[in-house]
Amino acid sequence: MSEITIKKGNIVSNFKIFAGVLAVILLAALIMGIIVGGFNLGIDFTGGTLVSIEMGGEFDDKDVKAVIEKLNISVDYTIAKTGELGSATQAAVRFQSMPTVEEEDDFITAMVDGIKETYPAAEAISTDRVGATAGKTLVQNAFLSVLLASALMLIYIWIRFELVSGIIAVITSVLNVLIMCAFMVFFRSFMQINSSFIAACLTIVGYSINNTIIVLDRIREDNRRLGRRSFTRKEVAEHALRSCMGRMINTTITSLITITLLYILGVDSIRQFALPLIIGIAAGTYISIFIVPAMWGIWMDKAPSPKKA
Repeated sequence: MSEITIKKGNIVSNFKIFAGVLAVILLAALIMGIIVGGFNLGIDFTGGTLVSIEMGGEFDDKDVKAVIEKLNISVDYTIAKTGELGSATQAAVRFQSMPTVEEEDDFITAMVDGIKETYPAAEAISTDRVGATAGKTLVQNAFLSVLLASALMLIYIWIRFELVSGIIAVITSVLNVLIMCAFMVFFRSFMQINSSFIAACLTIVGYSINNTIIVLDRIREDNRRLGRRSFTRKEVAEHALRSCMGRMINTTITSLITITLLYILGVDSIRQFALPLIIGIAAGTYISIFIVPAMWGIWMDKAPSPKKA
């Protein structure tokens, strides 16, 4: 049998450095969150009103923003272009709930009148009010979805691989979501926590597990071939990672190019979904490369060794 050599790498052996980068990000987000007041919650969670305005043709959302700014409202709001594909002729204005319905109605009337000065055909076609209770329900359902998905992934990977791999996969998936939340604190000045972010988190939980499974599967194969030789589990994990790292990086770059183009060329509602995806995919790849193999190697090296035949 030919001699197998494992290249001494710096990835698994430098686990503390790579894990420290994530720890610094989470700690900085925690401190910043305490200082600035946490996440910038959108209307989906705080409650608010959605006004759909038919503009009568193509329009510039900056004109709508200028009208709202003149009204000097003291609540947060967002503006998005909607309508049929290729013809965004409607403005969707979301703003947080005002103290009274009469105040909201006065604001809507003044806003539409102001828009008509630039777009005479503009007309409010619908007004929908959303309570904060709906946002709480959304958060609860999202949390339960992540919890259920994590439990099912743990069971499947336990059966398909081993319990250790299942635990590592679940831990890293949760860590990936935490990193996404951390960057939402950093970007709170122009990004809100809304239903699009929840959808992005659920998407990333399913997407990021792909790279994790690739790494764990390769580790399992190499452990069968090399485990009985004089290699530590860290060395086995390093060898397995290097054999599949190029594939993961190429897949990630391809995905990031597509989603980045969506963020650059898309409307505001698409950006609200694309940016968390970009963060989640990048963080998931980082975790799959620099964290997952090292966690497996450290855990297995510390586990009691089986008796030699």
